Amino acid sequence: MGMVRRLRLVSFSLLLALFGSPAWSLADSLNADAASPPTLATPLNGATIDSLSTRLSWANPQGTTQLQVQLIPYNNDGPGMDVYFGMPVSGLTLPAPPQWYGMLPDMGYTWRVRTSNAPGSLALDHPSWSGWAQATFRTPKASTAGVALTAPAPSALGVAQPAVLQWSGPQEYFYYEVQLSSDPTFNTDPATASAAVYWVLVHGGMTVPANSYTLPAGASLQPETTYYWRVRPRVQGDGVPATWPAASSFATAPGGPLVGPPVFGTTASGGCSPASRDTQSQAMIPYGAQMLYARFDYTGSGPVRWAWYREGGQLTTWSDLSLSGPKGCGMVGVSNASGPLPSGAYRLDITFNQRLLQTRTVIIQ
Repeated sequence: MGMVRRLRLVSFSLLLALFGSPAWSLADSLNADAASPPTLATPLNGATIDSLSTRLSWANPQGTTQLQVQLIPYNNDGPGMDVYFGMPVSGLTLPAPPQWYGMLPDMGYTWRVRTSNAPGSLALDHPSWSGWAQATFRTPKASTAGVALTAPAPSALGVAQPAVLQWSGPQEYFYYEVQLSSDPTFNTDPATASAAVYWVLVHGGMTVPANSYTLPAGASLQPETTYYWRVRPRVQGDGVPATWPAASSFATAPGGPLVGPPVFGTTASGGCSPASRDTQSQAMIPYGAQMLYARFDYTGSGPVRWAWYREGGQLTTWSDLSLSGPKGCGMVGVSNASGPLPSGAYRLDITFNQRLLQTRTVIIQ
């Protein structure tokens, strides 16, 4: 029984290089005559098919023993097909995605078939092959009507990085263009653009989750910034690009480190751990302490500023403390060289880029 090779989602030129056949003997080569080409039936030459799936059919000349079928995208711009049949089949169904990611919308394709009446498998340049019978067809136009932007939700706030964009669309579409920018007009003219535009091609059938794009770590978004994004099916070759649909937007989360609530103590040991503190309320210190420390855990990195207040009045000047990620602990303190700290309510404020990260009060009594 003859051998059927499966369809491959690789370029047409690569398929030609990969497909081969067992060698034909010299004696058979000398006695071989070229076969007659087949008669192509469907799709009709020049037709526009109604989906990204179609059946190629043809009539083989009498005595056909094997044949070769090729599907060639316009200007070789996209995936193609090259398949050998070791039997006289008269049709081949090209399945739609996700069974086969083989055709793009609004694109011209050439399909062709040649046959041989030789009794054994042939090399591709064997003289017993017929000439090619070929025809063209076009895939249906692309539309953004069925494409929906699903995540982040429209106008979402506090989106963490790395941002993951996700959308849904008709099952036949698998190749998409994605744009993302802080500019709602997505202007890409170098002379007038006000912001970078990420413009990428995504094979939605190969991403996890499906139909998604995760921004690379090296292309992080700015914190506390509104971004706009949109998606359309990819059209290439001799097709006309689909119009972009309305964009969706989201705002990124604040940047910089995240700081946990301070824990207070009167002495420091072990790097940044107050050795003495009220373990129940963590908010009261007995009178008599000459120094007051605040320890806090953090994640992320960046320079933070801190200042102490007593009874509502600022006790220390604002000072800088550089936190190095991905996580760690920090400690700041206040002291009185001449004796115990006065009783009262002491408050610590910690900020990043003028945004308050933590504020907490401890009572000395």
